[in-house]
Amino acid sequence: NRVYAGCDDRNVICLSDGGSFLWSRSLSGKKIAYLTMSPQGILLEVSVSGALTACNPDGLFLWRLSGGEVPLLPPHHGRDGRIFLAYRNRLVCVGMTGLVKWTAAVDGNAVLLSDTQGGDILLLTPGGTLLRYSPYGTLLETSTLPVGTTLMHPAPSGFYSGALDGVLSCYDVRARSDSDSRAGTELLWEYRGQSPCVGVADNGGGTLCAAFADGTVAGLNATDGSPLWTVHIDQGLGYRASLSYSYGQFNLVSSRFAAAVSGDGLIQWCHRLSPDGGYPVISEDGLVFSPSPGWKLACY
Repeated sequence: NRVYAGCDDRNVICLSDGGSFLWSRSLSGKKIAYLTMSPQGILLEVSVSGALTACNPDGLFLWRLSGGEVPLLPPHHGRDGRIFLAYRNRLVCVGMTGLVKWTAAVDGNAVLLSDTQGGDILLLTPGGTLLRYSPYGTLLETSTLPVGTTLMHPAPSGFYSGALDGVLSCYDVRARSDSDSRAGTELLWEYRGQSPCVGVADNGGGTLCAAFADGTVAGLNATDGSPLWTVHIDQGLGYRASLSYSYGQFNLVSSRFAAAVSGDGLIQWCHRLSPDGGYPVISEDGLVFSPSPGWKLACY
């Protein structure tokens, strides 16, 4: 496993997960706005001037795409390697080789960008309008999510959404009928927390973990939303958190702390993070990387 860090001096640094230096690469132009890694192993750097640069995991240049503006949100990597970029009033799809596949006009700016388990792209506008596109740019459906929706995440049959009022919803995405190829979205269940829902992750075995701003972490039945267990992190989570599942436990991180909760709801460990550092990230295998002032990076 490797760790990639974008620095203000326009350098990208690669470290091993043990902290050893592997390589660095200097970028032309201005500093980095977004740095993401696709499931297919493409390291994508987006500069504040809007230029996209793609490299392989060893830092070798793949392609560069000039742009006149920075995307509103971090790039979203599709399941087949496509890259989706939300700009003002448009959604752009870029292939793995750097060619623009398609562009779709959007009435309003995107505030969330996600996908369904089946690969459809979900774009939410400030008014709660949800646009669902196929990976090939076809607008499949326009629907409405509750005002205050703050997250979307793939679900086995569609997607989950969380809102500021604490409501976590599960939506099913399916065809309406054999004679009508248009797709529809149906609400399957809701779970009501006591504070904003800030993150979700599932274990692939029927349990969904939902985190809330007040520090509540709930295990839910992914089929019907019924509660299985609840634990509480005393420090609270704040309004942003990231979750993953690996090695039989749910790993979660916020700007305040990192923690792990077992699949049956027991807190395994909890570490307070530096309040002066950047926002930490969590890897797919549960490692937490927390930056702090003085060019320091801690791994838990």
